[in-house]
Amino acid sequence: MSDTSGTPQPGPDNAGGPTDPYAVPTPPPAPPAGAPEPPAAPTYGTAPTTPEAPAYGAPAAPGYGSAPAYAAASPYAAPTGPGTDGVSIAALVTGILGLAIVPLILGILGLNRTKKNGTSGRGFAIAGIVLGALQIVAYIVLIVVVVAGLSAVNSESQGLRDDCSAGDMTACDTLYFSSSLTGDVDEVADTCGGTMPAGSGGTCQFGAVDPGTDEGTTEGSAFTYGDDAALDALWDACEGGDMASCDDLYMESDPGSGYESFGGSCGNRQETDAYCVDLDL
Repeated sequence: MSDTSGTPQPGPDNAGGPTDPYAVPTPPPAPPAGAPEPPAAPTYGTAPTTPEAPAYGAPAAPGYGSAPAYAAASPYAAPTGPGTDGVSIAALVTGILGLAIVPLILGILGLNRTKKNGTSGRGFAIAGIVLGALQIVAYIVLIVVVVAGLSAVNSESQGLRDDCSAGDMTACDTLYFSSSLTGDVDEVADTCGGTMPAGSGGTCQFGAVDPGTDEGTTEGSAFTYGDDAALDALWDACEGGDMASCDDLYMESDPGSGYESFGGSCGNRQETDAYCVDLDL
């Protein structure tokens, strides 16, 4: 009688039926003698371990880091030099300013300091010495030129003075105008070499008087002060500030004479073509 229940019956292979999940697997049959061994089953890695749970407890005290370490000086950094000598710099500056002896002295001191202290600035010191020396030479040349020029002017003035005193009225007038440029009219020229009162106005050659004879050396009888008493009176009044006398002197004197020049200039006060009485003098 067959079993009609739904439970499968065990058999040698349980062929065609479902596999019992709880049955012990049957080992495979041994291979026949001389057959090659089957390949070994692959090995798999170990199962991952479960991480340990963190231990709970009192929290650890926070740790403080150590002081920051400072970087060591780079061996490739440019070495710091001793600097530039201040005296050498001063030598160059004073040399540019043209102080002559000052940069020369400072330059010499700067050279000694740079050599002794090992500081830079030797070029500045040398430049100061060169500039100072050149300036000293230039100042000496300038002084010599000025002194020589003044000596030449004084020599020329003395020569004109001697000629004027000897009766050269042209020299008197030249001396008068050259000396008036300096602000002080030469006394010898102003009196035409002592032949007339002061106030010639540079017109000695128009009416000079020979000191030895008291006679005019120019043709005519009324060319300058001393030749005519009436004109002399007008001259004196004009010189005293009477502008009407100046106009009268100009009108009554001979053309080109010293009287006319003195009256026309309103007593050497101003060169003008107008009447003196019309001027605010």
